[in-house]
Amino acid sequence: MTSIRFPRSPRNAIARALLASTLAVLSPGAFAEYPEKPVKIVHAYPGAPLDAAVRFMADKLALAWKQPVLVDTRPGASEIIAGNTVAKAAPDGYTLFVGTEANFANNQYLFSKLPFDAERDLLPISELYEAPFCVIVPGDLPARTLREFVGLVQGKGADYMYASTGAGGPNHMAMESLRRSLDIDMQHVPYKVGPQLMQDLVTGRVSTLIAGVFTAAPYVESGRLRVLAVSGARRQKSLPATPTFAEAGYPEIDLRTFAGLAAPRGTPAAIVARIQKDVEVILKSDEFQQKVGEPFGYVPVASTPAAFAEFLKVKRQSAKAQIEALHLKLD
Repeated sequence: MTSIRFPRSPRNAIARALLASTLAVLSPGAFAEYPEKPVKIVHAYPGAPLDAAVRFMADKLALAWKQPVLVDTRPGASEIIAGNTVAKAAPDGYTLFVGTEANFANNQYLFSKLPFDAERDLLPISELYEAPFCVIVPGDLPARTLREFVGLVQGKGADYMYASTGAGGPNHMAMESLRRSLDIDMQHVPYKVGPQLMQDLVTGRVSTLIAGVFTAAPYVESGRLRVLAVSGARRQKSLPATPTFAEAGYPEIDLRTFAGLAAPRGTPAAIVARIQKDVEVILKSDEFQQKVGEPFGYVPVASTPAAFAEFLKVKRQSAKAQIEALHLKLD
């Protein structure tokens, strides 16, 4: 091997120092010390199950990294505020984003102008988990099964309304998918405030909601709400009496959303790999399953950056087709 030798002179001493620093930056261990300061995870859902999942993950990452991992909630605007915060941050791994299909897939087709482009400006790290959806109806609705619900609503769309937490959001898109699959017609009522939505659902002012199992579980035992079917291969532990869509006679229906982790585009690959690896360990732990997965119905995924990027590519195509079919624009 030919070695590089420099004559001993002040100028060449500088050259040697520059070469050494360049090699250090390019070496595989250049980011081995990450993180060297607190990391921030930004999301849009304070107090929601997603918030609980992110805070669990943050606490475990803080232990693994020996650095504080802070959770910064920026609610509103269909995750645009939270996503923009991260998209405009330095691409150094110290500001991360957790969001749903609203940010990763839907918004670019719902809004004509956005302050950032999620596909261009955010770097996928991992799909964290899937959240199965269920069909929720008022406890006194005269339909105890999904088939009875279809029979009740079919041909009477003007008489029945379904709720969502906002036009273009995950549960709106899921209900539209269900409505088409079941060949029923219902009026959409978007809500800005969750408690008002649940009050109207319990009292029967709206006839159904597609949401996560955690939303319904507290109301089911008292009989104020009924869950007709839930996505997934098996029943949820928090709703053991609720059949899956397959058990209800509709095996082709699978309604769910997801949460994903991203960083500003340009974040070094070594840092992204470190984050993904440590997050995967947390999501696949028994403690995550006991404290987050089972209570909220979340199914851990922990995909690689490449797999998550490919998943988003497919998800964006389906979101584009669905939103265009609905002629839906929010600005």
